Amino acid sequence: MKLLVWNCRGAGGATTVHTICELVRAHDPAVLVLLETRVQSLKANRILRRIRFSAMATVETLGFVGGIWLLWRTDLVNVEVLPPHSQALSAVIRRCNEVDWLFTAIYASLCAHSRTELWDYLAGVAHGLSLPWLVAGDFDQIMAHSEKQGGASSHRQLIMFWDNINRCHLLDLGFSRPKFTWTNGRKRVANIKERIDRALCTDSWRHLFPEAWVQHLPMINSDHCPLLISLFGTIPQHSERPFRIEAAWLTHPTFKDVVHHSWSFAENNLPLTIDRLVHAVTIWNKEVFGNIFWRRNKVLGRLSGIQRALGSSPKSFLEQLESELTQEYNRILLQEEVLWFQKSRSNWLMFGDANTRFFHTSTLIQHKRNRVMALRNDDGSWCSDQLELQRKAIQHFQKLFQFESGISTSPLTHSLPILTPREVALLNRPISATEVKDAIFSLDPYKAHGLNGIQPFFYQQLWDVVGPTLTIVIQQMFASGDIPTDLNKTLITLIPKVDHPSTMNHFRPISLSNVTMRILSKILVFRVRPFLTKLVNPLQSSFIPGRQATDNIVLVQ
Repeated sequence: MKLLVWNCRGAGGATTVHTICELVRAHDPAVLVLLETRVQSLKANRILRRIRFSAMATVETLGFVGGIWLLWRTDLVNVEVLPPHSQALSAVIRRCNEVDWLFTAIYASLCAHSRTELWDYLAGVAHGLSLPWLVAGDFDQIMAHSEKQGGASSHRQLIMFWDNINRCHLLDLGFSRPKFTWTNGRKRVANIKERIDRALCTDSWRHLFPEAWVQHLPMINSDHCPLLISLFGTIPQHSERPFRIEAAWLTHPTFKDVVHHSWSFAENNLPLTIDRLVHAVTIWNKEVFGNIFWRRNKVLGRLSGIQRALGSSPKSFLEQLESELTQEYNRILLQEEVLWFQKSRSNWLMFGDANTRFFHTSTLIQHKRNRVMALRNDDGSWCSDQLELQRKAIQHFQKLFQFESGISTSPLTHSLPILTPREVALLNRPISATEVKDAIFSLDPYKAHGLNGIQPFFYQQLWDVVGPTLTIVIQQMFASGDIPTDLNKTLITLIPKVDHPSTMNHFRPISLSNVTMRILSKILVFRVRPFLTKLVNPLQSSFIPGRQATDNIVLVQ
């Protein structure tokens, strides 16, 4: 399902009507919102006759100012319109076999005082709200100074906008494609661009539609971009889901036995052992652990049935079963919280605070930020095909990091620091079991996993089972200098260098190494650290504890 929201700056012109028809034909929305129509709603029949929308609700214009039209297809959605506000129009959206939710279309006044009345209305809606809520339209206000190009911006108005958003418990849905949604249409230094059209939602709406995303469509016959809100995202590309060790598995009493059985045939071949573990755990997860959410609903259903039976005929075995199911339900809730904690990568909250909803929301927001929905081509057009985006990414970084022949290198003209034979011997001494254990327990338990899907918490929590094999493998790698290919593979991921990246130049690649390689690197760091003051020039501000880049700045000043 899609919603199209557009400040058309007047819906009476033939050119605007033609543009509306073309937008509907190209994107097929179930709900269409037109803002700043500037004409009476009777003119809407002219549009209704040309498109497939069969019902509408309006907020009438005040003279030649404002106006909100909400149009929808009755064959796709059922809409219950609520009493309107002069700057907003709300409606309950219903679809067969789906949860009802509230939608509010916004056309904020240019007057700051009138916008205060709008936010008072929205705060009242939020206070009595029981449904998931989506709010979209022209707010006539930016959320950050980076959302404006040219001209001055009011920091006071920006802070007030944030305060009102927080007062209504709303989240920004973000966007893809062009950054700005409005322009004053002037040239050169007089040109001003802003992002004042946006979509906001409550966390319950985000949970209901986790794949929803917003596109800024090209600006045509108006000074505003149309907003296309897709509730179910793009059509997913079928790909194999990579294996991941789930922290929630550690709460199950039989998980350690599965790991112990898989590790008992290790024979110091870690890649083969991990393959065997992945196979065994995948079967165990499907047949024993199961889906947390299905198990939770199943236990709740059984509890409901038992409690109904106890209400009519109390029996001791039912009371005992009720107690056991209650304990099982609490275990499932803990597993669910651990699951979302791991996915959200939150470092400042701990377990036991019933933060499942927070973790879930954090996960959805993080997932949305990490998705590349569209990028701009060299000719200025936009590409949203996922396979084409993958091809562009590979070509870009292959070209960026390819070897260029003909580059001359010059020898060093000065001597480098030299370690003594005793210091070299300390660096090259065999790795001890204590060093391996100290290195693994110094790693953050839930940092990003490598290609094999194992995070440090797995080795830390099951050290008595997996520690001896891991220690031998690390010692052999260091002694021989031979690293198994499977352990040396890395997962490449792209990190945005700017908010809302639009080209491949806005990303930087990082390598996510397997935990085994991070342990070896950590041991080397611990060994080299005592000699850094000797190896690093005194004028170098990095790498040495107690030295900062600001030291050089102070010296220069």
